[in-house]
Amino acid sequence: MKIRCIIRRKAGSSQTIDGVTYRWNDQNDHVCEVAHEAHAEKLLAHPESWVVEGAPEAGEEGAQTAEKPTRGRRRKQEAEAGEEGAQ
Repeated sequence: MKIRCIIRRKAGSSQTIDGVTYRWNDQNDHVCEVAHEAHAEKLLAHPESWVVEGAPEAGEEGAQTAEKPTRGRRRKQEAEAGEEGAQ
């Protein structure tokens, strides 16, 4: 599985899991092949740092976002819609 490090550092990033070192840098466009499923699971448990290469990014169609609606905004929108329907 190809995994992208979304934190780009000039010197690159590396992670060692069970004696296997994975390196992300400009030479590999911060994408690394992670062959061990358990290693991939450990990395992907931190979505702020690593994502599956080719998966939709936040804001793209099909992406899931963790953003919550602004507090009270839905009620305001519903109230405005109700006012328009009553006219």
